[in-house]
This record gives sequence, structure tokens and C-alpha cells, in this order.
Amino acid sequence: MKITNSIIALTFAASLFCLLEYPKISTAQDSEFIYGGDISILKKMEDSGGVYKYQGKKVDALQLFKENGYNYGRVRIFHTPDMEA
Repeated sequence: MKITNSIIALTFAASLFCLLEYPKISTAQDSEFIYGGDISILKKMEDSGGVYKYQGKKVDALQLFKENGYNYGRVRIFHTPDMEA
């Protein structure tokens, strides 16, 4: 299960890295498009030691997403609360 968690963490980190490489877009009020992502496992990632950084400083992930133009977030409800089952 550690390999699966590592793959999930790397995938999420790569997605976050891609987000940080692009300049900030217009805010939700200025945009007619939805810009966001699936944040369903955000809490699990943070509980597992995941740290979100911007320019080398630890930041709140949701605040980081908001400041970079996210105006939408999807949260899935898992049938089995224990993702390792």
C-alpha cells in the first residue's frame, strides 16, 4: 500500500508543480470558465505528511489554489472511508 500512496503523492505533487509554473490567471469574477480540480484526498495527503509550498515557503493548499485562480473544487465521497481497504 505504501507504493500506491507514493504514486498518489507523486501524481498530486506533479499536478501542483504544473500549477505553479503558470502565471496567475484572472479571478473567478473576471472569468466565464471553471478553473479547478479534485481536492478529495487533500486532507489525507496533509495527514500523511504532505506539505504544500510556494516559492519555498509552506502554505495552505486551498489558499494557494485560490490565489492561482481556482474557482471550483470537486470533493468526492468515498464509499469505503478507509482507502487502504
